[in-house]
Amino acid sequence: MKNFLLLLVLFSSCASIQTLDGGEKDKTPPTVLSVSPENRSLLVKNKTIIYEFDEYIKASKLNDLLIVSPSQKINPVFVIKNKKLFVKLQDSLLENTTYSIQLNGGVVDNNEGNPLELFDYVFSTGNYIDSLKYQGYVYSFLKKQPLENYSIQLYKTLKDSVIFKEKPDYITKS
Repeated sequence: MKNFLLLLVLFSSCASIQTLDGGEKDKTPPTVLSVSPENRSLLVKNKTIIYEFDEYIKASKLNDLLIVSPSQKINPVFVIKNKKLFVKLQDSLLENTTYSIQLNGGVVDNNEGNPLELFDYVFSTGNYIDSLKYQGYVYSFLKKQPLENYSIQLYKTLKDSVIFKEKPDYITKS
């Protein structure tokens, strides 16, 4: 009888089977641990930039969101291996030129899709980093207020049809 009561107690315990909730939802974007060549490097000749992140990433919209300035005539190629993003520039690099690469939310973490919004990578093919600064205002005439996160495209030529025929020489966001 004792064994029967012991078995009855063991099999009628209070445990209930439930799914695990996994904890708090991840709201943080991936973090860049390192970039090769290093950010703000000089005399760069290598056309492959390697970003290493703290977690696994996806970059399905990177072709649409990536900004390389000065513009490349041929779009870069992207490869993701584990926690690394390889950006391979297909166009030739101009001599003594400072380049800026903006990911603009094109890289997201693998599970939750949190985008890495603000990360600018800069390098130079010359022996100094240009300021990459051009000052002005982007302003809505109709709403009479400054505009944020608008694409600004600069051209070296003054031809009025250039925006339909050529890529801009420099691109940034307000």
